[in-house]
Parts: sequence; C-alpha cells; structure tokens
Amino acid sequence: MIAVSDHVNFLKNQATRRSGGQPQIEKPITLQDGAMTVSPFVLLT
Repeated sequence: MIAVSDHVNFLKNQATRRSGGQPQIEKPITLQDGAMTVSPFVLLT
C-alpha cells in the first residue's frame, strides 16, 4: 500500500504513529448492541 497526501504533517512524516509493535487495543471491543464482542485482530490464512 502506498499512501499519498498533501497534508503538511504527512509531508513531515508526522502522520504516522509508532508503537513498537504493541497493539493499541488490548481487549475485545463491545459493539453498540452491548451483547456482542469482537476481536481487534484479523487472522489471514
């Protein structure tokens, strides 16, 4: 994937967030219905 933007922070490489490989979301996400939870991770096979 190649990202292109004219935004000033993108040109300064400040639009990226580096987290050292740690996930930003640490636990399952509860959907708006309040009954179902989903994982923030996707398994590609």
